[in-house]
Amino acid sequence: MSKKIIKITFFLLGGALLIFWITQLGLKNIFHTLGGLGLWTLALLGISLLWNLFYSMGWSLLIKNNKGFFRLLKIKIMSEAVALMTPFNFALGDPVRYFLIKSDKNETHGSAIVADRFIHTLASLFHVLIGLIALFIFHYGIPHFISAVLVSIYFLLFLFIAKACHLAFQGEDILLKRILEWSLLNRFIFFQRLKIKFLESISGLKEIGFSYPAFLLHWLGRFLGTIEIGCIFWYLYGSPHWLISLVLSSLTSVVHLFFSFIPGALGLVEGLYAAFFMLNGLNAQTGLAMQMIRRSRFLFWVLIGYLLFYLEVKPHPLRQHKKT
Repeated sequence: MSKKIIKITFFLLGGALLIFWITQLGLKNIFHTLGGLGLWTLALLGISLLWNLFYSMGWSLLIKNNKGFFRLLKIKIMSEAVALMTPFNFALGDPVRYFLIKSDKNETHGSAIVADRFIHTLASLFHVLIGLIALFIFHYGIPHFISAVLVSIYFLLFLFIAKACHLAFQGEDILLKRILEWSLLNRFIFFQRLKIKFLESISGLKEIGFSYPAFLLHWLGRFLGTIEIGCIFWYLYGSPHWLISLVLSSLTSVVHLFFSFIPGALGLVEGLYAAFFMLNGLNAQTGLAMQMIRRSRFLFWVLIGYLLFYLEVKPHPLRQHKKT
């Protein structure tokens, strides 16, 4: 019950922040920007489909004897829908992946999900670090002290995760056990059960091994987030502003990391975009509209994911007939 209260509280907090920004910056102007997307909508959905394809391709490289790429793509979309709408993100999304794929009765699947998560996290941190270094060099209205702190934090975090990843793929779980024991999530029963399953899966990582092609695919998936922002800039200003898009995508990931307890960092990312645009002499309403465009794409895939999940778990008449 307490978990539901926490989830609802944080979601309402994010919703209140979102409403605040919309009322401050003007609902009419924002919807005018959204309404003019036209064919750009297809381009943005195509980009987000591509990164789902890349993530699923990276995952498929880690699984032996899988039941087909499109099955993995479907599971990935379903699990991401759950992850994006809940606090703690992948801590709930990955168990959904395990639940959906365990019927394949392949012992490597649990370990492959853990390996995929390690590789995805490492690729994400690498991409964000590149963007933060660009922020430090080119400033973009953010004080150098703040950008230097962010670069330092992410560099240390990248090294730490890389070390944990190296040990995990060697079959060693001592460091990971300590990290999980320190986690604030230990008070939740679901996390304690997840921790046991996670540590059991570590033993299979040595056999799977670290996949550099999978790392590249995950990084390309993250880079497509930058491409998406660049395309929205192109729609709004007639130019993609690729470097600013890289910086903005990195700052978005920073907000999602530090405020993961709010589903989708609702309201906070909108505030980031509005503030970033103001600091760079751009229209804050346009910044908020940009994130609203991205939020609309986000909601589209959440709806697709939950629809697929419903069809997956819904009892099938033919299966019921066979049982009787």
